[in-house]
Amino acid sequence: TFEELLKIIDELKVEKVLIGIPINSQGEITKIGEKFKKFANKFSDYLKGIGKEIEIEFIDESYSTLEAK
Repeated sequence: TFEELLKIIDELKVEKVLIGIPINSQGEITKIGEKFKKFANKFSDYLKGIGKEIEIEFIDESYSTLEAK
C-alpha cells in the first residue's frame, strides 16, 4: 500500500524514488511499463494529497534482468 511505501521512505529518509520502466527494442514503453507509470502517478498524487514532495524519476530498465545474469 502507499502507506507502507511512505513508511519505508520516511524511515530511510528517501529524497527520490527511481522506477525502472521497461522499453522495447523499438524504444516504446511496454505494457507493464505503462502500468508502472500509472502506479507512479497515483503514488505521486497520494504524496501531494498528504503534503509530501518526493521526486519520482523513471529510468530505462530494459534488459536489466539479462545484464544481472
